[in-house]
Amino acid sequence: MSWLESLTTASALLLSTTQFLAHILYVLSTPLRWLVYQIYASIVFLLSPLWFMFNFALAAASFAMNLIAGLKYLYIYVSYP
Repeated sequence: MSWLESLTTASALLLSTTQFLAHILYVLSTPLRWLVYQIYASIVFLLSPLWFMFNFALAAASFAMNLIAGLKYLYIYVSYP
């Protein structure tokens, strides 16, 4: 067996071992990932009313600023003879 064949065999074995270990780590980390996801979902659920109110206030402020700018330009347009 030449050195290239042995290198190919070793790299294939290393790759399959790495894939197997990654799969085992994925399976074993499921409870931790589930816990982290549940905590994240709970925080999002609890903060969503605040986010909605902040978004509504921001939209109202943006509307008011656009209205003021529009009325300013209307006043300038109407005030000149």
